[in-house]
Amino acid sequence: MSDSHGHDGHEHDEHDAHDHHGPPPPAEPDSPAWLPVVGIAFFVALGIWYGLRPSDPPPDAAAAPASEAAPVGKPAH
Repeated sequence: MSDSHGHDGHEHDEHDAHDHHGPPPPAEPDSPAWLPVVGIAFFVALGIWYGLRPSDPPPDAAAAPASEAAPVGKPAH
């Protein structure tokens, strides 16, 4: 009968070829505790700036005062 997992008896040989018996890699250094606080403060400040910045006037509103100042058909002296 065949094995239900599809192994043909060479499982240990292939597994041994991929074993790494050297020392484990060094652990990654921990990030400082203040670093996430700086990131959060940056995004909060960015959100406050975005919320408080003046909105741009619509394009039609900017053209309206100029057309009212000099009506068409009346020359300005």
